[in-house]
Amino acid sequence: MARRGVQFAVAMLHVALVLLACAPSAQGALPSDNISVQWNRLFQQIFCTGNGQRFEPSILQAHLNLAQWHALVALKHTGTCTTEEAVVAYASFTVLVNYFPASSESDIDPLLAKQIKALGLTKSQKKLAKSLGEAVAKRLIGTRQPLKEFLLEDIHNAVAARGGDHPGLWDYIPNTPHNVTAPLITHYYNLEQPFILPDPIEFVKQYLGHLKPPKVPSDEWDASYASLVDLGRIDWPGRTKAMNFTASLYYGCNKVNVTYTTAGCNVDLFWIQAAFDALPATTSLYDAVTLLAKMSVALHEAQLVIMVMKDGYYFWRPAQAFRTGDERHAPFPNWTPYAYTFFDPEFPSGMVGVTTAGATVLQSFFGENATVPFTVYGNGAFDLACPGSPGVVIPPRHYDSIQAAIEETILGRIYSGGHYNSSTRDGEIVGRTVAKYVLKHWAKRTPSGVQPDTEYLDVFVELPAKQQEFLPVHYEV
Repeated sequence: MARRGVQFAVAMLHVALVLLACAPSAQGALPSDNISVQWNRLFQQIFCTGNGQRFEPSILQAHLNLAQWHALVALKHTGTCTTEEAVVAYASFTVLVNYFPASSESDIDPLLAKQIKALGLTKSQKKLAKSLGEAVAKRLIGTRQPLKEFLLEDIHNAVAARGGDHPGLWDYIPNTPHNVTAPLITHYYNLEQPFILPDPIEFVKQYLGHLKPPKVPSDEWDASYASLVDLGRIDWPGRTKAMNFTASLYYGCNKVNVTYTTAGCNVDLFWIQAAFDALPATTSLYDAVTLLAKMSVALHEAQLVIMVMKDGYYFWRPAQAFRTGDERHAPFPNWTPYAYTFFDPEFPSGMVGVTTAGATVLQSFFGENATVPFTVYGNGAFDLACPGSPGVVIPPRHYDSIQAAIEETILGRIYSGGHYNSSTRDGEIVGRTVAKYVLKHWAKRTPSGVQPDTEYLDVFVELPAKQQEFLPVHYEV
């Protein structure tokens, strides 16, 4: 830590020296073709094609867009002696080279060289931009390295050790993709440090404590059961092509021929693309970068809170619930969803929560009552193995409003058999609550905490003995 502080101090000293030679700052370009957009699209291309470290995109996207914003803030408060575009370019370059070194020579280096050449910088402008951009990006990366430690094994062990019949609680489903060998994909978010939120567990207790999965059995559970038992199963005779298409969009099917630079490959990147299309052409570089930073942080924080709730209530997935049955519902042994989702607990809907977080930030740019249409292009087609839409081309996804995209996400997760209606609506509340907290507390100083990094702590995973009990993953010194 001491060495990192010395390196940062040296970099900032160099910045101060270069400040002696100043030139006017350039105006930001149009958001559809500006420096920030170009780096975000390159990130999406590299991430979605799998060429680099594979963490959830909301972690790396937050690093990229926060580094851009930090660079602009640093430039603002050190003098206008280089250009906004230049500091954003060098900050972005530093983040992407750190996480995707294999793409450096082929993709990352050429984009930086092209941008710097087009800017026509003086030697001193280039030096200052490089010093500022690299310094803020390295500091951000050095203090927030994504971690994947031993949590996944602990969760597997806890599920395996519990055994017994526990209606309403998450468990393996024999002879399905959710068997004992199922990979755990998103649970390591419990190891992540938030950017703005207080401790995620305390945030859930204070702001979302009224949200719980339905008690099994209960009238509320009967309603949740009825909302999905037909709509979500793959062989329901009432399924329509439109239902299958919507289900296929939301982790229901793999896609081919996707233009990742305009469509991304998951819900986080979808909202970044939505922002690119929705922002007015007159949006300044600073305003565009600020919005993308807020959105990326909100997406990140929403993921953390959602996983705290999932790995706290451990509510059972529909396939397990319907096949197992309960006091009021006979087992439906062959019930199969349109698509199996990640092997994680059901409550609340992660995709709806993340969608609503991104949507809320984008809506805030225009005002709560504004109608904001947008379109996402280059979506490719469903592959031939897609059960309900094999080979179907996905046209440009146009939405008449931001809320319309949220509603489509809710239907997609229900039609795919992944979530009960009650969990999608609670997921919407979670996403909006998190995003509004991020917006309210943006740019305010937040505590960094006193604990060491999580790899030095003991991780405790204890599954609840009874349903509706909240036992989140936690650490002890």
